[in-house]
Amino acid sequence: MNITLTRSLLVILLPGAMALSPWIVLFLIKHPDYLKIYKEYKYEFLGIGAGLSVLFGMIFEGISSYIEVRWDNTIGSTYKVEENWHKYLAASYENEPVAYRYIGTKVTTMYFEFAMIWVAVSSAFGWAWVVCSFKPPHFEAWAWTSIIVGLGMSWYFKYMAKSSHELLCTVRLKVNAINRK
Repeated sequence: MNITLTRSLLVILLPGAMALSPWIVLFLIKHPDYLKIYKEYKYEFLGIGAGLSVLFGMIFEGISSYIEVRWDNTIGSTYKVEENWHKYLAASYENEPVAYRYIGTKVTTMYFEFAMIWVAVSSAFGWAWVVCSFKPPHFEAWAWTSIIVGLGMSWYFKYMAKSSHELLCTVRLKVNAINRK
């Protein structure tokens, strides 16, 4: 699959849809009359859902880019981030190094991890609210469990994104040094 298409799906569309899903379910629980409209205008609703998924995914990507730049500034001197980033972007080879494909794949992984930080938080609170809207006994415990697990997953994905970021900085530094770029 094309890396641009894969990146768009993994970094924008899928996370946006995952973050929105509990809120759509909650909306339909609170406003069941819209189910009738949905049945009549299914494709229009799906188009709106896809558009909102892209919108939220792009917002997540923007926030993630901001954090990445802050992390770059934090470890910039250790890894010569700005210098190596520009060398990496300006490099020209007759045959592209294998490392560049690895870096491209790892960047997609990192941005997926970043997106999942926001998905975990949105989903945790969204599904907790969905569960609480039913009001049977003990559902509040399930709601709190959802929030705790979601926040734990958010922390995990932040840790993984930070690890991926540091790995990318290391690989760029070493590849540029080996290729004397």
